[in-house]
Amino acid sequence: MFVQSEKFLDAHGGIIGDIAVYGQESNPTTHRLCKMNLAIRGIDAKIELGDTFHSDKHKDLKADYILVNPPFNISDWGGDQLKDSPLWRYGIPPTGNANYAWLQLFINKLSPNGTAGIVLANGSMTTNSGNEGEIRKNMIQAGLVDCMVALPSQLFFNTQIPACLWFLARNKSNGKYRDRSNEILFIDARMHGQMVDRKHKVLNDDDILNISDTYHKWRMDKTKYEDIAGFCKSATITEVEANNFVLTPGRYVGTEEIEDDLPAPRPRVFYVYVIACEGGSNYIGHTDDLRRRWQEHKSGKGADWTKTHKPRYIIHHEIFNSREEAVKREKELKTGFGREWLKREIEAGRTRQAGGIPFDDKMTELTEKLAIQFKQSSELEDRIKKNLESIGYKI
Repeated sequence: MFVQSEKFLDAHGGIIGDIAVYGQESNPTTHRLCKMNLAIRGIDAKIELGDTFHSDKHKDLKADYILVNPPFNISDWGGDQLKDSPLWRYGIPPTGNANYAWLQLFINKLSPNGTAGIVLANGSMTTNSGNEGEIRKNMIQAGLVDCMVALPSQLFFNTQIPACLWFLARNKSNGKYRDRSNEILFIDARMHGQMVDRKHKVLNDDDILNISDTYHKWRMDKTKYEDIAGFCKSATITEVEANNFVLTPGRYVGTEEIEDDLPAPRPRVFYVYVIACEGGSNYIGHTDDLRRRWQEHKSGKGADWTKTHKPRYIIHHEIFNSREEAVKREKELKTGFGREWLKREIEAGRTRQAGGIPFDDKMTELTEKLAIQFKQSSELEDRIKKNLESIGYKI
């Protein structure tokens, strides 16, 4: 992202020396790759190694621009040790999911007129688990959310989870752009992009220009912006409140809503799922197609219980390799012990992590990611050696 920022500056007549770049990374390999990448391109940056939550290396930093792609839905971030942290101005995030901890950390790092762009899982836009819904509501009412963008699936090498972009603004009435205090822009870009292979999609330059131009026109001069059904909508805070502070673009632009990270059906894969219904009750069932079954429940064609108790959202799902295993697990969750376990998991915000992806899929994704990192590391090492040799130093 830092390299792309340099290219953006060059394209717009800026000078790379006019900016100061800061960052932090907890993974030593990624940290080294980042520093090499920046050094080769002549970008002076202070990139520190360490856990951002527990060992902040930039405690007093207030940034004008923040670009972040934090890990999605992580449960092992040590939240139980940070319950009294001053970072949680908008609510204490659940210990079982760091999404809303990341958001509040970055808000804390913004300068008085700063803006942030953050990539997160789609579930962050709708979740009500473990106080996350209340935090989202408080952030919206504080005027921090500027724009939400729903991205197409399959953009990332290391996860199939669909993602979204959060654009946060510390001060939407600072005079630099028009006053957007009572508005949020929603962009549904799920239909953008082209497949480059069986598993991966990319956004081309036209796609990116369409999304960025829409945001810039809306932010700068609303007379040059217009709502486009199925793509973009400028909504008032009152409209968002009427939608229970859900930030899914599809709900506002007039397209089908994005499900909360629901997996696509796969051969010989079965799901046990839990639906939160109005009135505080839960429905537990199993299926081989979670997306289809969820649509059936929402349309009144599911179980008798969800016909009389309106389904709100899927709060939990687990993955199994046989129907027999799924049926057994469903029965376990319907016992008194199982329901107590569910209650604890929901309160802790851990429900989206339970179950998981089959081991073979995890290993495939991991090896693909490592192969890319190893290739990048080798290429960067060769370029550094050549640069050093050109000035008389040979490794």
